[in-house]
Amino acid sequence: MGYCSAAACEKSYGGLCLKRRGHHINIEIEEDGRPALTRAARKVMKKRFVCAVLVFALAVSLAPSALGGGAFGSELPPNMHLKSLGRGAFQQVLPYYEGYAWFCDSVGGARKWGFMDSGGRVVVEPVYDRYWADSFNATLSHPEYRFSDGRALVYLAGSGYGYVDTSGRLVVPLGKYEPAHGVAPFYRDGVAVVARASTRNAQGQLIGGASVLLDRSGKELAAYDRIYAPQDGLARFEHYERDARGEFVYVGDWVQGGVGFIDLTGRVAIPWTAFPFSGNAKPGNFSEGFSVVGGHRIEVIDKAGKPVPAFAGFAGKGYAITGSGDSGTGGFSDGMVAIVRRGTDPMIGEDSQLYGFADRSGRIVVEPKYSWALDFANGFARVAAAVPGAWGWATMDRWGFVDKAGREVLSPSKSKYHSMRPFTEYGFAAAYAYDLTQEDMAGGWGAVRSDGREILPPVYRFIGENNLTVTGEEEFPGGLIRAADYSGRVAYFDGGGNVVIPFGTIIGGSAALNDNFFSGGLIRYGENGKIGYLDLTGSVAIPPIFDGAGYYREGKAVVYAAGAAYLLTVEPDPLDSASGWARPLLREAADKGIVPRALQRDYRGAATRQDFAALVVAAYESATGAPIAGRGSFSDTDDPDVLKAAYIGVVDGVGGGRYDPGAALTRQQAAVMLSRLADALGCPLPDAAPSFSDSGTLPSWAYASVGRVQAAGIMEGTGGNMFSPRAPYSREQAIATVLRLYNMVT
Repeated sequence: MGYCSAAACEKSYGGLCLKRRGHHINIEIEEDGRPALTRAARKVMKKRFVCAVLVFALAVSLAPSALGGGAFGSELPPNMHLKSLGRGAFQQVLPYYEGYAWFCDSVGGARKWGFMDSGGRVVVEPVYDRYWADSFNATLSHPEYRFSDGRALVYLAGSGYGYVDTSGRLVVPLGKYEPAHGVAPFYRDGVAVVARASTRNAQGQLIGGASVLLDRSGKELAAYDRIYAPQDGLARFEHYERDARGEFVYVGDWVQGGVGFIDLTGRVAIPWTAFPFSGNAKPGNFSEGFSVVGGHRIEVIDKAGKPVPAFAGFAGKGYAITGSGDSGTGGFSDGMVAIVRRGTDPMIGEDSQLYGFADRSGRIVVEPKYSWALDFANGFARVAAAVPGAWGWATMDRWGFVDKAGREVLSPSKSKYHSMRPFTEYGFAAAYAYDLTQEDMAGGWGAVRSDGREILPPVYRFIGENNLTVTGEEEFPGGLIRAADYSGRVAYFDGGGNVVIPFGTIIGGSAALNDNFFSGGLIRYGENGKIGYLDLTGSVAIPPIFDGAGYYREGKAVVYAAGAAYLLTVEPDPLDSASGWARPLLREAADKGIVPRALQRDYRGAATRQDFAALVVAAYESATGAPIAGRGSFSDTDDPDVLKAAYIGVVDGVGGGRYDPGAALTRQQAAVMLSRLADALGCPLPDAAPSFSDSGTLPSWAYASVGRVQAAGIMEGTGGNMFSPRAPYSREQAIATVLRLYNMVT
């Protein structure tokens, strides 16, 4: 490793630039970027002395011996950059959210927490404590300690909870509120639900208007005995009447009060008097514009509190609608709602509640016949059938699923699964099965496809993420299935059950169960004692050159080497916009110099006629090793690539001396230009008739060319043996086909 003495480099980066094997790694030294220095120390130390010390320390820390022979500059791709964070290794850094990351450092021997911004600058000093819990609030975990809607929850022992903005200013003072029971203390849509810290009795119960709806400035919009998290634009609340002494007022056996709804401004949308407790009417949270009312009133209401006529006759027909009650769960999902009626269970011959589904119009899609049913998700609902049990169990549910037409895709009576989780957007669900041959019935989790076929056998400790509170990411990132075995190892499979990341690859051993999974599309892995990141295909995205690495999110992660912390920033890769099949071809074409830089973006977008001319010229000049000297002529463009491509006979106009450079390139036009490019390169394609089912729609001027590029394997169809001649041609398709022809010629 050596220092880069190039004046241009030093001028460009304004900091320390280290160089190894021709690669530059820029470590910026900023006066404001040294959070480890106290304000008093900053006043005492002279800037020149501080910079000299830091430069020396960084040079030592990045020396080959200190890094165990590794070299950042030689191994980091050019779109990745490191910046020193100016302090020792942080004890922990959580993922970035909205451009800010919650971090932990040692202050006076205690673990304290603060926030850093996207540039690694500390905006909230590490003065706060990690979490607090009591018997009524479960231990708060990572997502509560992140920015959401420009606000973050903080806690200081002895002072309580508050909210800070992105500048670190307390917009909701410490100690006035605390997280409300059962409601995540995020700001969403400009509001948060909290509890007044002073309104708990000795038993910890919320009393006296304890729940509050806050806006982002900390203003109270509404206060009730309990407010639930807003859903579908409305928040359900409960109100209890009290006398002058603060005691509940009763009407018979019921507390005087009821359930209502407020909007996100705190305005009452449906008053609590519409659903008094004494009437035993229990509306659930709104979902898809409806709320299901249970108890003595079996109905569905709209956001004005009015009954939906389509469900008015359900009670008279012996049906009830599920998804209501105190929990407010269930209701409408995927346009369907679970219904129930009394009847004889067909599997066990006993009187029971049987479950089915109705749609938004009130039409019964699945007649109630199942022992249990759970909400639709992504087109499928889980349904259960009670079957004779094992090892002393009288009955046991077996789970299958139905589609939105009411068809049994997997019959529960024939299923081996004893539990299932909701279907994902990727067309599979996690499923659990007991081993009924064993007295302890020990079993495992597997995965089943939406067509009923098994993807993974039910032998795993769990399927999916078991600690999503850390990342806030989707459970099955990019359609990958996370599986953990009973020894604590983790692997990832695709939707076909193929291994993408094998067991033993991810760092952390058994700790990987709780502390290592995809965040921001990357996951940490270890190799030769160093840590890097893999992407969703299992390929190395960031090489394993670090001693430690934090979660990657929003294009950033904090990494560690030789006891120092660095902010790793990854610039977006233009290939992220390309289809998976196209990426290796696009990379190869760029490496061979046949893709102009202006075309290395928006790969799935439609290519223009000018774009294709640029590709033609780049491929021709690279293959021949000589520039095109002549020029054609058009009345509507003087673009040199268009004029060059016209000169060699590859492109022509659209009539009237015009080329129409900005028009979208069609597939039939691309076929003609590719065939002509082969001619221009002295490698004409063999004649052949096109065999696509829509070949009869080809114009005469394109017919022969389509046949040639099909026979040569340069262009393929669009599916169903169709060529779709007038469909637009994407940039990635244009680049891929020019590359195929280029490889054939060269």
